[in-house]
Amino acid sequence: ALSRRQRQLQGRPSITELKAQCRVPSVVEVWDPTARDPQLLVALKSSRHTVAVPAHWSARRAFLQGKRGLEKPVFTLPDFIAATGI
Repeated sequence: ALSRRQRQLQGRPSITELKAQCRVPSVVEVWDPTARDPQLLVALKSSRHTVAVPAHWSARRAFLQGKRGLEKPVFTLPDFIAATGI
């Protein structure tokens, strides 16, 4: 009698199995076997004209929020515009 966790791990495909099944093995990542439908996920990732979702989209911290401490320099007009006296 296997526990529920052991049955889940047993039914999960390995990374090498997923890489063998898809056309583009480089798209298979470490966490792909834990998806609800790993074969569908890998098939979607390896299909043509698809763009990978950037990693920062799933981050809890907003993108570029860490740049908050950097202060912007005050804007100055370029010299050739300032020379006109407008």
